[in-house]
Amino acid sequence: MAKYNRTILKGYFETGDIPSQAQYGDLIDSNLNLAGAANQEIASGVTFISAVTASGNISSSGDIITQHITASGDIVTGGNLYIESDKFIVFAGENNSNTRIREVGGNLNIEAFGHLNIFPDHDFKIYSGSTLYATFDGQTQGLQLGSTNTTPPETLTVEGSISGSGNLKIDGSQVDFTNLPTSDPGVAGRLYNDSGTVKISL
Repeated sequence: MAKYNRTILKGYFETGDIPSQAQYGDLIDSNLNLAGAANQEIASGVTFISAVTASGNISSSGDIITQHITASGDIVTGGNLYIESDKFIVFAGENNSNTRIREVGGNLNIEAFGHLNIFPDHDFKIYSGSTLYATFDGQTQGLQLGSTNTTPPETLTVEGSISGSGNLKIDGSQVDFTNLPTSDPGVAGRLYNDSGTVKISL
């Protein structure tokens, strides 16, 4: 049987009409069958006003717009996936250790109830507008701050301690220590300012 839109189907059931067996078949085949085992296609857009739950894959060649969607398989779209502002994309983990992503006021927030691990095979870059602020090279495992741009300056600001087991290499022409102790701290290798002279504690 063929599949028709509502305008054609309604034409089968106007006053005085006697629908045929084939037309009843068209009516049935043109609607979703909730107990059907085969894949069913919807030619136009669909808006869900409540939750969508699927035990398999959800696939679309256009946009998917919904308030709540749950699937045990893949969610695949050839268009956009729209999530309302302040709503979450939730990755369910073990022992309720969910990781949530949401947009709030133009900001993308990632809330991880545990570690947030990023494993890029290639570069992982952080931009603000068109300005590149940081690049992590997935091949060399190196972190580069800033870019060839002059703005912003290539700076690293850390509140707290920095520790490393490797070497520290600085190619710049200036290193500032603005708050060195003014007496020998008694800790081997630590710098201090002895009346304008930088010394190393032994």
